[in-house]
Amino acid sequence: MEKERVKEILNSKGFIEVRYKNKPVYLEGIGTDQDGKILVKDLTTSEKFNVDIRELTT
Repeated sequence: MEKERVKEILNSKGFIEVRYKNKPVYLEGIGTDQDGKILVKDLTTSEKFNVDIRELTT
């Protein structure tokens, strides 16, 4: 996924399904614009972790 698409999803008022390694995740927020990482929450385990934005899918 591209960084601009992530920003659109974060600013969206609706629900947009996002997946990381085929698991549903909630986008918590981008750490910095330079590192290409984002904090996500696994919706099945509630675990939070940073992932590379390019590994996210919709």
